[in-house]
Amino acid sequence: MAITINGSGTITGISAGGLPDGSVTAADLADTYLTPTGDGSGLTGITTGKVLQVQSTSIASTVSASAANTNTLMGTVSITPSSTSSKILITTSMVFKLSGADTMYASYYIHRGTTKITEGYDGSTGDWTHTDYGGDQKGTCTLTHIDSPSTTSSIDYKVYFRTTATSNKIGVAVKTDIIAMEIAG
Repeated sequence: MAITINGSGTITGISAGGLPDGSVTAADLADTYLTPTGDGSGLTGITTGKVLQVQSTSIASTVSASAANTNTLMGTVSITPSSTSSKILITTSMVFKLSGADTMYASYYIHRGTTKITEGYDGSTGDWTHTDYGGDQKGTCTLTHIDSPSTTSSIDYKVYFRTTATSNKIGVAVKTDIIAMEIAG
């Protein structure tokens, strides 16, 4: 069968494996589209959903909250959005210990600057709540929030721990991780 190239650019008459080795080189193909390189920042055609930057902090020191209903700062992460349409995904994780003879509640909050941006189940106790009915309890809690700050100024996201602790009760957080990711909006 004869090999034919017609006016529309199609080729007929070639069977699989019909081209001799070396007749098509990498230069003949757009190999930049076949071999991804870099960090993805050069991607085109994607207008939303790209992760533009990641900021994080990890605090491994012990922080105690022994005063009743007092917010205790666990850590801060700062990020400067590149666009007012960006979203900020905040993810936190905290290792904690509650101890005391009576019932105690512990809550976990995220603030943007001085504004609380997460609410608990009843609108006041935080997004994550744990109850200790006496004795010692240890655990890990996580909290995730998507924020729309509508700014290109630097933002401090702060994580607070709060307990209903009194003199015979205490809440302790021993490690806190905070991650802030800017997502193209």
